[in-house]
Amino acid sequence: MNVPIVPLGIRGSHFTAPPLLRAHLLSWLAVWPRLFGIKRFTITALGVLGALAIARWVPYAWPWRALLVWAWLASPLSLLPWMPWSVRLRIGPPLPPLAPEQLFATDDLPRALAQVERAVEAVVRARS
Repeated sequence: MNVPIVPLGIRGSHFTAPPLLRAHLLSWLAVWPRLFGIKRFTITALGVLGALAIARWVPYAWPWRALLVWAWLASPLSLLPWMPWSVRLRIGPPLPPLAPEQLFATDDLPRALAQVERAVEAVVRARS
């Protein structure tokens, strides 16, 4: 129960595979994210470029091309990082553990958790 919180900040990872669209409907349409419990699926710039290349240069009839485009967009390969960018990780000093009585002293749990979140964010920002 008395485990310290170790803040971790990740910076620059969103530039490695730029997201264009992120939605709940996409995880339902792509099927595999839903099987793995992913609630929101992303379409990246690489996914769109690959879909355009398939639609333009694959020598099959349009129904087959549409199926290949769907398979490409639904595959995890379209989510691979493809842009060279530096990703920085910052690990902050451990925050002292909060006793449950201290964390849950109020009946307003969202406010208590928001207070802990602000404390963690402050430590991460101070180190970056």
